[in-house]
This record gives sequence, C-alpha cells and structure tokens, in this order.
Amino acid sequence: MHQITRHQVAAACNAAVVREILEPLVGQIDHVVSVDRGYTHNERVVAFLQGGGSVFAKKAVDPMTAEWLRQEFEI
Repeated sequence: MHQITRHQVAAACNAAVVREILEPLVGQIDHVVSVDRGYTHNERVVAFLQGGGSVFAKKAVDPMTAEWLRQEFEI
C-alpha cells in the first residue's frame, strides 16, 4: 500500500492555488510539480504549460521570507 505524505497532500491542494494565480499571467497549466529544495523555506513550484515550456514560482511562508523575496525581486 502506498502511503501519501502530508507534504504530498499540501502540494496537491496548492496546485489549485498555483493555477488560479499563474494561469492569468502565463496561460493554461498542464501540471504543477513541487520543488523540495532551496536555501530558504519558501514554497516553490514548477508549472508546466500546456503549450510547452514551464515557469518557476516561489511563495513566502512568513514575514522574513516575504522580505527576502521582495529584495530578490529588486535585484
């Protein structure tokens, strides 16, 4: 029997949110893959587009990582 982890459940729930936020910007999304690595504890995904290509997105999880993302955007 395959056991589903808490992270997999959260990733599945977040896929709908990712679609809602990104599709108006990038077009129809085929599928979303959670990225489980990085230097901070931001949420990260790669969204694969129906027409080909992909986009990488990060989301802050607290005020500190929100500030880090704002600083990263400025660079």
